Amino acid sequence: MENIYLVCLIIVFVVAIVETILSSTWNKHYFSHGIEIFKKSIPVSNLDNASHKISEFVNNLDKQKGFSNYKGADLDDNVFAIQKKLITIGTVRNDLENIHGTISIDSETRAIRIKGFVGYSFLSFMISIFIFFLLDSDFSFSRLVSALIIVSIPSLLLYWFESRKYKKLTTQIINLINS
Repeated sequence: MENIYLVCLIIVFVVAIVETILSSTWNKHYFSHGIEIFKKSIPVSNLDNASHKISEFVNNLDKQKGFSNYKGADLDDNVFAIQKKLITIGTVRNDLENIHGTISIDSETRAIRIKGFVGYSFLSFMISIFIFFLLDSDFSFSRLVSALIIVSIPSLLLYWFESRKYKKLTTQIINLINS
């Protein structure tokens, strides 16, 4: 039984380290794939103007109102990544808004696509808590329901906080393109 706890703890730790390395090196695959929690497509008429404005916006993301704890980078031609800063000095880090994702410009459909993903470390942590809770004592239906509630509440809060931040990002981009 203790081996399962140790294995879960090691998995959470390894996933967190791998995720930190991938995000700090701006790995394109990490920012383009994952457990998608937000997806939005915005039609745009002038692709070159939109590309220039979004590139400037993303590269100065930490200077934008409401996004001082975030940073962005160009991943590829017309593909931009955003994420929460790993280290934030002078403010309390709120990991319920731990977003990472991409903003891409699709020239075929003439649209800007915003995709947001939840971190794998959060998922592995929630699964581990579920396993800890179930294996802590005898299995029963009430134990299962309690474990589901304990895992569901933080997951729903994460989804709500991250969706709110992505909606704010989408609004900023729409305003930027229309200006």
